[in-house]
Amino acid sequence: MRVLIVTNMYPAPQRPDWGVFVYDQVESLRTLGVEVEVLAFSAAGKASAYLQAARSLRQTIRMDKKGFDLIHAHYGLSGLVARMQVSLPVLVTFHGNDLVAQIDHTGRPTRQARVETLLGKLAAWGATRSILVAGLLQPLIWPRRGVIIPMGVDLDVFKPMPRPEACQALGLAEDRQRVVFVANPDNFIKRFALARAAVAILQAQGLPVDLLAVSGVSHSQVPLYLNASDALVLTSLQEASPTVVKEALACNLPVVATNVGDTAERLRGVENCAVCPPEAEKLAASLAQALQAGRSSSGRAAVQALGLPNIAQRVLAVYQNVAPK
Repeated sequence: MRVLIVTNMYPAPQRPDWGVFVYDQVESLRTLGVEVEVLAFSAAGKASAYLQAARSLRQTIRMDKKGFDLIHAHYGLSGLVARMQVSLPVLVTFHGNDLVAQIDHTGRPTRQARVETLLGKLAAWGATRSILVAGLLQPLIWPRRGVIIPMGVDLDVFKPMPRPEACQALGLAEDRQRVVFVANPDNFIKRFALARAAVAILQAQGLPVDLLAVSGVSHSQVPLYLNASDALVLTSLQEASPTVVKEALACNLPVVATNVGDTAERLRGVENCAVCPPEAEKLAASLAQALQAGRSSSGRAAVQALGLPNIAQRVLAVYQNVAPK
């Protein structure tokens, strides 16, 4: 089977971690024997970039000698690009903010977000089939129901390692407990101030705990930060299927999170993990319990089904259903 991937998020020399989860899925599909060609483009919100990508798509199809079986687009706007041809079926993976409009500081969707989600829904309408990374996106597409397949986690990279070893590699102290926040603190959607307030409550109670914000580091470094910590806190206002939750679980790191996206589903029944209201006191109480219980959770067992090979098998099954017989 030959598949053309179309995406506006994919690693490049200037942005090596941009869309790394798409790259991981591509490589895992290749491992299964799927012949994959990638058409990646940088859009930066410019309509002209999408028009250029549509021209490149048609040229790629025209010049291809073997013939593709289908096009798989990641993100709604890339799905519109993929639909700028009629010869091949189109599969679109929706990642969240292409169907759920991102809000601004007033709590209202931005004008650009409203336009992009409208176009995302148009892409779903025009797609042969849709994949949704979380069930909460299901009611947002029409008319076809989507297949729910989360993005996978690399269990060979994200795995438990001794905390002292991870601390030494990063130059972090081993004698204090550490709550890790993996997101840009300046992104108000991530609500860093709420995480900071929760940890401040623990510090006021005399607990030797620090809050470590991890942002702008290589994705290859994230497993070290997770393993050098004692709990992950996620306080986001909006998410669909936060990758870092799955990565932390793969490292057996306790997770305390607000009820956003599919976090409740991911943390259900996992030891030393909790879903909390967005209140500093309640987040602090759950973090205290997780820290007292020790840095281990049963998370790795909970995400075994989300390993890259398993997710690739599920995506391949959709390919086989969508591709012309």
